Amino acid sequence: MRFSLITALALCLLIPTSIVAESNAAEVQSLKEVGQAQQQPSEAAEVRALEQGVTYEVINSGSGKTPTMGDRVEVHYHGALLSGEVFDSSVERGKTSTFDVSRVIPGFSMALLKMKEGDKWRVTIPSEQAYGKQGAGKIGPDETLIFVIDLIKVL
Repeated sequence: MRFSLITALALCLLIPTSIVAESNAAEVQSLKEVGQAQQQPSEAAEVRALEQGVTYEVINSGSGKTPTMGDRVEVHYHGALLSGEVFDSSVERGKTSTFDVSRVIPGFSMALLKMKEGDKWRVTIPSEQAYGKQGAGKIGPDETLIFVIDLIKVL
């Protein structure tokens, strides 16, 4: 009887821990799937061209102010390689980023200069408008980058 009682108590303690672990794992997997889905082109979305090989698809349309090269902006972004590997993401950090439009890679600036507050775009940037032959950090030489950019505010 003592063995059965101890076993039953141990199981009661382990089951909630197991449920929480499964719940957390499911939540993390769900977030990863959302990030990956945002990187994939939408079949219904129209791909539009900017300059020098940069293309974009509109995910959400805004109606606010459009930034200029001298402006600072607040954005949420998710950056990945063509393989889907995420190299940087304000979304994953859970905090928006603020920076000068002129202080990011050329392809990112090109997109921002055409966006309005409230716009969310999926932008494909060829290496020549990103980090080129030298690469940077997790980004290898000649890598095409994919960003989901959400322009929150022009400051």
